[in-house]
Amino acid sequence: ERPDEDDLTRNGRTTIETLRRLEEILAGKPAGREVAYPAASGRLGQQLEQAARVIKSGQGLQVVGVDWNGWDHHINLGVPAAGNVYWDMLARLDSAVATFFEDVDTMKNQIVLLVMTEFGRTNAENGNRGTDHGHGGLMFLVGGKVRGGKVYGDWTTLAPGKTYQNRDLEVTTDFRTVMNEVLYDHMKLHPS
Repeated sequence: ERPDEDDLTRNGRTTIETLRRLEEILAGKPAGREVAYPAASGRLGQQLEQAARVIKSGQGLQVVGVDWNGWDHHINLGVPAAGNVYWDMLARLDSAVATFFEDVDTMKNQIVLLVMTEFGRTNAENGNRGTDHGHGGLMFLVGGKVRGGKVYGDWTTLAPGKTYQNRDLEVTTDFRTVMNEVLYDHMKLHPS
């Protein structure tokens, strides 16, 4: 640390050093055993592979965000078949997440993967055998200490007159509540 540097300069230097270290980690040989991410897992698999490399490097990564867009489909959602873009994306999500946890197997109890949608979909099918933008969404958690196998939230029914604006599932769980539990219970980030 240089005593003549101001905070902005010092923070800029730290950022540049961190980015250089990240480049070294991603360009080098992965720590531990190598796991092959299937080509079918696509861009999401590549991003999770990079996250796993950084996690296994021991550099102290706490949070990483991965964004995988392209889910806004309005046609042919209900037919699970080869070539159906939506179902192919679900298969890639499954493959990428499973491979990621195989890759970080020895650390899986320290990791929570939170997957969530940006927005929900309508309950009723539109004229193109798809759905349109809706209100209620989805999120799920994966990790060694996640007590899975259960759907949480309140089922409010799809009965006529019981849905949000007569077209969408009601939102029963605020996504911030789930994120708060991950931060508080898993990461032990308690307010002071």
